[in-house]
Amino acid sequence: METPGAGAGIVHLLSLLQLGILAGLFVLLLRMSRRGGSRSGYLLVLSVVFLGFNTLLEMVVEVEALSVAFLKTVAVALFLVAVVMLTMQGERLRLLGYSELLEEEVNRRTRELRRARDELRREKERLEVIRSLDRAISSSLDVREVYDAFVEGVRRLVDYDRIGILLYDRDRDVVRVHMMRPPGDWALAEGREVPASSSVVREVATTGRPVIRGDVLEGGEFLEDELLAGEGLRSYVAVPLMLKGRAIGALCLYSSSPLAYSEADLEVLGDLSVQLAIAIENSRLYTELRDAYEKLRRAHEELQRAYQELKSIDELKSNIIANVSHELRTPITIAKGAIELAMEESNEEEKRKLLQMALNALIRLNFIVGDLIEAARMERGEVRLELEPVDLGEIVESVLEEFRPVIIKDRLSVEVKLEEGLPRVRADRKQLFHVLRNLVSNAVKFNREGGSITVEARERDGVVVVCVEDTGIGIPADKLDRIFEKFYQIDASPTRRYGGTGMGLAIVKEIVEAHGGRITVESEVGRGSRFCFTIPAWRRENGEDSAG
Repeated sequence: METPGAGAGIVHLLSLLQLGILAGLFVLLLRMSRRGGSRSGYLLVLSVVFLGFNTLLEMVVEVEALSVAFLKTVAVALFLVAVVMLTMQGERLRLLGYSELLEEEVNRRTRELRRARDELRREKERLEVIRSLDRAISSSLDVREVYDAFVEGVRRLVDYDRIGILLYDRDRDVVRVHMMRPPGDWALAEGREVPASSSVVREVATTGRPVIRGDVLEGGEFLEDELLAGEGLRSYVAVPLMLKGRAIGALCLYSSSPLAYSEADLEVLGDLSVQLAIAIENSRLYTELRDAYEKLRRAHEELQRAYQELKSIDELKSNIIANVSHELRTPITIAKGAIELAMEESNEEEKRKLLQMALNALIRLNFIVGDLIEAARMERGEVRLELEPVDLGEIVESVLEEFRPVIIKDRLSVEVKLEEGLPRVRADRKQLFHVLRNLVSNAVKFNREGGSITVEARERDGVVVVCVEDTGIGIPADKLDRIFEKFYQIDASPTRRYGGTGMGLAIVKEIVEAHGGRITVESEVGRGSRFCFTIPAWRRENGEDSAG
């Protein structure tokens, strides 16, 4: 058996050990409570102090058996552990002093993750915008479609109230607004030009560096500051458009809020501005190529027209030679034959008829030659009008007298309707005679046997309107626009029924227009034609003749 003295010594030793454990626990809990600011920690420290006093009193006042002291020591240790565990369960982090540090670290890491996520999202959007712009640039030749894609793409990355592309013309030292969205009657509206002397665009294009303007109300450094302030815009950013190492202008974003743009926006806009400069250059090259193609196409069309005109002229020349030869040969042949027969004819009446036939053929020949000479003179500009007061009735009577033999032969009826009191006309007598002779000649030539011819004249608004109407074969509607062309024949075949050089109506038109008048035609196939022309009237003022 153990002696009482030995047992008391062991109990005393265990009590000292317990006091040591409590002292160490006291120091540890006190430090942790101070670091974490935990109220429960301070209560636990107080409990440890009480346990320490209890143990100390037991050592001084009463000595227990070894077994009882051992069990008490274990119980106290377990109790302390349980108390510590229970106390630290809810506030162990604060108790240990790591709660705030850990919370701060978590918040910092959260912010970093959020920032990384936002940067990743922006980078993803930036890459998507760049790819969409690449597709737009490569798939469309219309720069407006590219600009639409660009405007929408930029809005996904950087907010703005207005966006523009401004180009700097170094030769003229002006800034031209190439594109501005939304469109409107702005000071910097699309298509306008402003002096470059104090423009931010010139600054950007010259230095090749971007400019951020935080608030246009805080100074008037650039021209744009004053212009934008008047439209309610407060800040802007201008990024150079670089092409082959040279800035051609600036991409500008404008906002109604101050301090709307930062250095981070420059990184985003810098990449997009490269693509935009490429699109502008592609548009310029395409425009130049299109203009060159258009010039080439027009030149080709002009060459084609010139070739067709030359071809037509060549054909016309051949037709003119054939027609003129035919027209000249026919009356010559008729006159020659009639004269030869008359020389052998003994009957005076038959001889007279043959000579009259020859005379009519020569009159026709003279008429044809006269037309050709008149056409040549007009072509050379040698016609000079000798204007004088002319009695239209006398001209009409002279013309009809010339055609009387043919009129009688074809049994044509002629009616003259001259308005009563018709004034004299201001005309060249010879040329006016030529006009009426051609119109009456056509009325006779293209009339039917037993048909009628009407010549009428009336005054209207200071001019005299003269009309020659027939009941002949008429003119097809699709030919009416061409009958006044030189050498034009409605029937150009070699076997045509009606002769002529095709110059008569062209000469008539030239003469009428030279007098300041105009000529018109109305016709219906099978029912005849009506030609009307105007010529100035001659009025008498103050006892002297004067032009009306």
